Amino acid sequence: MTVFRVYWKIFSKNITSILITFGVFLLICLVFIGSNPQETYEFEERKVRIAFANKDEESELINGFIDYIENYAIFIDVEEKYIDDAIYYREIYLAVTVPEDFNEEFFAGEEVSLIEKSIPDAPQIITVKRAINKYFNTVKLYLNNTDLAITDIVDYVKTDLEKEIIVDKDIVEMQNTLDATYYYNYLSYFFVAVLFDMVGIIMISFRKKQIKQRIFVSPISQTKLNLKLVLYHLLFTAAILVIMCAISFIFYFDSMSKLKSILYILNALCLCLCVVSMGYMFSLYFKKKSTLGAFINVVALGTSFLSGAFVPQDLLSDELLKFAHFLPNYYYIFNNNQIAFIGNLNHSAVSDIFKFMGIQLLFGIGFMLASFYINRKQMTSEA
Repeated sequence: MTVFRVYWKIFSKNITSILITFGVFLLICLVFIGSNPQETYEFEERKVRIAFANKDEESELINGFIDYIENYAIFIDVEEKYIDDAIYYREIYLAVTVPEDFNEEFFAGEEVSLIEKSIPDAPQIITVKRAINKYFNTVKLYLNNTDLAITDIVDYVKTDLEKEIIVDKDIVEMQNTLDATYYYNYLSYFFVAVLFDMVGIIMISFRKKQIKQRIFVSPISQTKLNLKLVLYHLLFTAAILVIMCAISFIFYFDSMSKLKSILYILNALCLCLCVVSMGYMFSLYFKKKSTLGAFINVVALGTSFLSGAFVPQDLLSDELLKFAHFLPNYYYIFNNNQIAFIGNLNHSAVSDIFKFMGIQLLFGIGFMLASFYINRKQMTSEA
């Protein structure tokens, strides 16, 4: 219990930095929640919000398409340069663009398609995409098998397809689920800032000359001391994780009351274990808390931006994403984004998520093994 008392004493003296980070994070969450518009669930909102742009000339084919797709969608005006932002903030779920020469190539019988951007695997857009394909496939069927003019074909197609129109209801919980995803994505920064900082400060304190001398004359071995410190780090981490997950239930109860909330929590646990190992390893290279603090700020902000916590992974360049694959945070953020759109928790839906959880744990194991090796080398050199 002597080691625990020292651990607790060091922790108590440095708890202010944790409370400040916690307060800032909580304030960001409250601002984020307050700024989110509430969804309405009138009939028109059951249609999917999409953006549409026509870079080709107007035609009966395209005009008929617009008339037909209005049964499934609400058109939102969004400038082309803001499409990615609109999709990220769920102002729209799908952006459809008619490319140049589309009409000419379509009537020539060539394989052409509309340009589409959407939220990956979003359930809302499935019906709209199916309707788009059905419209153009049916038009092509008439063109290949009749001599009718395009005006008549479009009328027949709309008549045929409107008999099958079923407007899908939006998933009511989707906005809450996405908000919970953003919360857990931002936790990536919080975990690195707090866990890394606390583990580092405690490890630096235990390596001070006075404490090392007391440990040297005590009956506890260095190996046993390190194992106890790791255990206390894990207990501290568990307490932080429980608190932050409890807050997510308070803010996003509708979403977190679903079974998929277990995946969010397990994913967060994997990242926490990895961050503790990483903090333990890097703390061995620092002797001053001020130097460690500056390093942590760079790591926390850098990994959050590169991995997609602050900037969506869909908006990051391919080069940055390739680099982000060397960060455990990338797999954590990727998992959260996939969890948001899981419909049924079957094997195919969660297999990749558990795989990426395993990758995070492998990072953690690697950091911890490296820590033990570095610590032993330092002890040998000091002896």
